[in-house]
Amino acid sequence: MSTLKPPGPTWTIGDYVGLFGGLTGLVGAVIALLGWVEARESRRIAAEAQALAKKNYDRAAGMLPARLEIVGIIPTVEQIDEAMKTNLLGAMRVVELASLDRLLGVNPTLVVKNVGSEPIDTIRVETRYFKGMVDMIGLAEKAVSQPTRWVLEQAKREEYPLSQKLLPGQVAEVSLVRGLLSQMIQSQDADLPDRVHFGSFQIRCYARLVGGPTYDAALSDGETIMSFAWKPNGYPSNRCEEMLSKMQPHVLIR
Repeated sequence: MSTLKPPGPTWTIGDYVGLFGGLTGLVGAVIALLGWVEARESRRIAAEAQALAKKNYDRAAGMLPARLEIVGIIPTVEQIDEAMKTNLLGAMRVVELASLDRLLGVNPTLVVKNVGSEPIDTIRVETRYFKGMVDMIGLAEKAVSQPTRWVLEQAKREEYPLSQKLLPGQVAEVSLVRGLLSQMIQSQDADLPDRVHFGSFQIRCYARLVGGPTYDAALSDGETIMSFAWKPNGYPSNRCEEMLSKMQPHVLIR
């Protein structure tokens, strides 16, 4: 005698409709989730693009300043050999750059650092002779009473477009020889070629950002002072003029 098995569950049209509706709802939820993620990413990209556009506008409008800091001048007075120093007026011990070759050998160099968050593409250095004297001890009264030499080019301005960007945190070294030499030969007295001349030179520095319209002064007043002695007979005019016309200092970035 055989045993009859009860019939298995059968799917009705309603079951299929319900299943289809559930799958459709699931797919819709996944699509909605993907759409939300895409919209959020689009909002993020739009916000970043807007911030970048504002930054570019601020830079182009000069509202985003370059932040350049003067580290100092190398070599320092302490690093220069004592044999290159002299007693001025019998009292003050000063560095003496007695000749053009000595100036080139020492190669006074300005060290600056980008302490901002934006890259810099050009550095400007201004050198100005702002005070000095000539050792006239022992000279006749007529020589002492000669008129003061006037520096007509009151500041020597040099601009250095960099071969590579000065990135945040990087340091640049710029030779000061051209600016110093230009001011020295104007201030020295050719009638006293063997007398010690002493001068103090104001060094000012400026920087321009990549894409920026103007220069900004370096931080902390953007200036430093360099002082030293020399004698005019160590700086022949023909050699000085040749040096000023041909010398193209290299800016070292590290």
